[in-house]
Amino acid sequence: MRPRPLGVTVDDDQLTTVRRRATALRQQCAALAQEVAALASEVTELIERPTTTPLSVSVEQAAHLLGLSRSTIFSLLETGAIRSVKVGSRRLVPRQALEDFLAQRDQSLAR
Repeated sequence: MRPRPLGVTVDDDQLTTVRRRATALRQQCAALAQEVAALASEVTELIERPTTTPLSVSVEQAAHLLGLSRSTIFSLLETGAIRSVKVGSRRLVPRQALEDFLAQRDQSLAR
């Protein structure tokens, strides 16, 4: 046993155990601080990332968005009730065309 300031005596083994535990806790705190910093960085990135909505959707997506079948969407495209654009072999429906279609339907029901 060693005498300590203020007259406290501590066993050397106890002191070594306490020092090791303190060192381990400091290392854990440092690791946690790094993890928190990394998570904060990810959160900041997610918050600052602009959310983009596609300007157009596929026929299948248009059907899903409107709650209609693909064949109904194709019929509406054929009659011109919903505008679309052909890009290569793909038929794309502008989101605005879906909103316009719904607005027209809403107006015709209101009359």
